[in-house]
Amino acid sequence: MNATLAITRENEELRDDASAIVLDVVEPGWRSEHARRPLVVVGALQPGETIDGYVLERTLQDNDRVWLARDPAGRAKMLKFPPLEAETDEVRRDGFVREAWNATRVQSPDFVAAQLPETETLRYYLMDYVEAPTLRDVIRRAPLPVEQTVELARTLVRAAQFLLSHDLAHGDLKPDNVLVHRTGNETRFLLLDLGSSAEVYAVNSRAGTPSYLAPERFRGGALSESTEIYAIGVTLYEALTRAYPYGEVERFQQPSFERTPRHPSQLNAAVPSWLDAIVCRAIAVDPADRYRYFSEPAYDLEHPAEVPPFQRRGAPLLERDPLLFHRALNAILLLVIAGLLVLFARH
Repeated sequence: MNATLAITRENEELRDDASAIVLDVVEPGWRSEHARRPLVVVGALQPGETIDGYVLERTLQDNDRVWLARDPAGRAKMLKFPPLEAETDEVRRDGFVREAWNATRVQSPDFVAAQLPETETLRYYLMDYVEAPTLRDVIRRAPLPVEQTVELARTLVRAAQFLLSHDLAHGDLKPDNVLVHRTGNETRFLLLDLGSSAEVYAVNSRAGTPSYLAPERFRGGALSESTEIYAIGVTLYEALTRAYPYGEVERFQQPSFERTPRHPSQLNAAVPSWLDAIVCRAIAVDPADRYRYFSEPAYDLEHPAEVPPFQRRGAPLLERDPLLFHRALNAILLLVIAGLLVLFARH
């Protein structure tokens, strides 16, 4: 008996509203083959070791889980292994399987390409090795030029939109997870690390780096387009100014978002007013003041002449219109001085 018939027999009122969905399985998915393999977690690794034909050269992270290696043809690859805790921790084990699945199914020019090994004796996945510094390395030396920051913004928003089409959010957008690939006069940006990725609107994800988490996420808020836009905004702010808008947030710290951050243009005179407004709107503390959908900053980035100045709700006049504030203050001072002069003249 099919499911539709069973439902309508149980509740005759649904007969007229019932519909059937027929799914044709074209081929077994990634999970059916790869996920059934036992997850063997390798312990400490050493340079020179060979894993399924890949010769390990050097670790790329302090935790010994990501390695630069050479395949049998001498091509450079990155191998990412599951965390040691995955051997006994089911949550960490499932998390790595999900990470590998997401990394290999997200095929976009804005991401470092990932693949599964054709044959494996241990659980790991492969990534193309790109010889390029991270955005963190680049901005340690100097702020990113405005033109490149605009391209960075376009890349991050476009990549986030692509993930959203797969019902995913990156979860850990920050300068450390962006490669700056320069060839001649061209600069491209590539995203790394889907280890914190989760289904969009997931409320149980606590992954991410505190300084880039939207305020509502510290209160148990879900991953959303708006929270990802906040992380993009902090990344752009840092690229332009080499500073955090609300200060660096340490792990396990409960941050305060009470102070109003200085606009990027106040720290970097090269920032145009329209880009200043985009970044300020992206990092707004109140979600009602922030971009809600990726399509909004995407449009503004392509139409700079139409970007309105950013004004947070309830902001004092000094913040909303400094020129008008000082004109009003000068007028009040003139009136006070005039009144005093009149009083002195009468005496």
